[in-house]
Order: sequence, then C-alpha cells, then structure tokens
Amino acid sequence: MILGRRDLQRWVQVLLYASPQQAMSQNPLLQTAVARARLMETLAQQVEKAHGGQRDRAFMVGILSLLDVLLGVSMRDIVTELSIAAEVKDALISRGGLQGKLWSLIESKEADDVVGTQEAMRSLPGITPASLTAADFEAVSWTDQLVGS
Repeated sequence: MILGRRDLQRWVQVLLYASPQQAMSQNPLLQTAVARARLMETLAQQVEKAHGGQRDRAFMVGILSLLDVLLGVSMRDIVTELSIAAEVKDALISRGGLQGKLWSLIESKEADDVVGTQEAMRSLPGITPASLTAADFEAVSWTDQLVGS
C-alpha cells in the first residue's frame, strides 16, 4: 500500500530480469529493458499527453521487449501465454498501435537506423529528434538511479 499498485507492478516487471547471483547494476539485460521501458513511457506521454493507461502499457512493452532473449523463446510464444492487454501483445508481436510505433522507434534508434528513426518519428506527433534525445538521456539517468549504477 505504501508503494501503490502501479509502482509495485513496475517492480514485479523489473524483477523478471533479476538474478540472485548478479547485482542489478551488473545485469546489462535488466538495464536495457528498464531503460527501454522508461523511454517508451516518456515518449508515450509526449505523444498523447497521455493518461496513465497508455504510459503504463508503453512501460510494459519496453520491459517485456527482451523476454524472448531472456527465455530463449519466440516473442509470439511468450505473449500468447501471458495475461496482458491485447495492445501490448500486438505491439510486441507486430508493432501495432501506439506502443508498437514507439517500439519501432526504439528499435530503429538502438540500431542506429537514421532513416527508420526518422520514419518512426513522423508517425508519432510530438516527438522530435531533440525530444527523443532528451527522453533517452532521462531514461538512462532514471535507470542508473534505479539499478544503482
């Protein structure tokens, strides 16, 4: 009750990547997933001036985006087994909806695909190169504080 339901849900999502043998600050998979989640949440807010539901689903897509790597199973197989919103499933599998567009933007940015990043930004009103850079910096800073780097 002290944390609140939203914060508790986030911690549970983050702990998917936790390993008892490895500190959070030394887990690159965890750090990447958390940074993606925060970046997607921040960008969702910029696009929608979003209500909490859109931001929360964007965070969830980001945090779940590496489950296939973590588990060694296809994303399609993973999401069909999870009880998550259809929008989240669609974003993770086929890059559909707002979260899917945000996820495509993050993938292009991480791959240094300038053309893909520009195309993704055009489909997301309110996101500019400057706002993407600022949101990315904030997400990395937030992640560093969270995992204790």
